[in-house]
Amino acid sequence: MAATALIAVPFTGRDLNCRFTNVDVIAQSLAAAASPEDFVIVNPWHCGISFERYFKSATPWTTLPPLADHGSHRYDLVRAQMQNPAALAPVLERISTTLRAGQRVWVVGWMEIPTPDAKPPTPLPPPPLKYSGWSDMPYAITWAAQTSHFLRQHTRTFEQVKIPPPGKINPNEDLKLFIAEGWRSDDGRPPPQ
Repeated sequence: MAATALIAVPFTGRDLNCRFTNVDVIAQSLAAAASPEDFVIVNPWHCGISFERYFKSATPWTTLPPLADHGSHRYDLVRAQMQNPAALAPVLERISTTLRAGQRVWVVGWMEIPTPDAKPPTPLPPPPLKYSGWSDMPYAITWAAQTSHFLRQHTRTFEQVKIPPPGKINPNEDLKLFIAEGWRSDDGRPPPQ
């Protein structure tokens, strides 16, 4: 017990001196910047719980994958989406509708902006996967990659928004904010006005 206490004390001090999330800061910035006609995507799905708590705006939002309940960790809903090969279809349709209407799409969370020549990510088969079984992690990574690829291919601008850091943040919820604007068709041209 003494050894455990000696090991735990330095880590406890470190953990108590950092914020557990920056979702509150991002939600406040987003509530001021986003219009009710914009669309917000939160990734990964489990950050939707914190986002729902702090985001007080009329702007519609969803998670990757879209879930019906963000009040608690509903792994049963995520598991059903892992088995759904068209899990992202409603999200991609909402992105298209929002951008075609001249509005913006915001992404809160973890996402990498692909290069212009990046190939689309390969969809995963239904679980269980050979090496990861029923883990949602490979699906979360693939859903984020598919969404970012779609945004990269169909927007004129897709970039990270700089949010001033509120101090040291726990890496589990140190989220980023991205914005995508301007619909671009498959041939790269903007829609006719």
